[in-house]
Amino acid sequence: MEKDTLIRKYLHAELTEKELHLFNDLLKEEPDFAQEVEYRTVWYADKLTDFKLKLAECVQNSLHEKVAVFLKDTMQQSHELLEEKVTNILQYCEQFISIKHHAPTVMRSESVDNEDFMLAMEAFRSGWYEIAIDRLEKLVSDEANNEILLYIGLSYLYQSQANYTMAAFYLRDVLEEDTPFKKEEAQWYIALCYLKMGEIKQAYEILERIEKDKAWKMNDATKLLKVFRN
Repeated sequence: MEKDTLIRKYLHAELTEKELHLFNDLLKEEPDFAQEVEYRTVWYADKLTDFKLKLAECVQNSLHEKVAVFLKDTMQQSHELLEEKVTNILQYCEQFISIKHHAPTVMRSESVDNEDFMLAMEAFRSGWYEIAIDRLEKLVSDEANNEILLYIGLSYLYQSQANYTMAAFYLRDVLEEDTPFKKEEAQWYIALCYLKMGEIKQAYEILERIEKDKAWKMNDATKLLKVFRN
């Protein structure tokens, strides 16, 4: 196999076990090959970072456009203030997401093992959201309740690379449960997820419901709604 192909497959994590052995042998035996691998690895990492930044910019531009379209079509917003209002709405959303929901110190449900839940909550408090997700999803497989579902959703929301779709998936499950426990919290965070997902109409309707029902986070919902309406 050509060395260039070997390096390319290494960078894309496509090496077979046999090829990996060959690759490692070449690293040890040929300094020029090792230097080329180091150069290509740095180059590839820079390109990958640049791609991720451009992708994030495209997503943000798309979200910006969806909010603008909703304001123009639904709220009859004039063009003069449109850019400022869109920016304000998205900034409010980011601000509200950045205020992390507290983790409980006492388990309020007796339907799951308290020790397992508290270990998950310790991970959540420490910002180890992937660990929290792993532990909580194992609890869900045994028996789900609203508190577990809420914190799985929040963990997906707070990850360094937030997964708004998965966050909304688990938060919606809270709303579908019979008990009202944690439903108001889930409702608020679903609205924020929908805003970030570009589901502006659904987010707006939930914010209106929060305001109408005087539910949890009513004041913050009203702040967002005022930007939409005025």
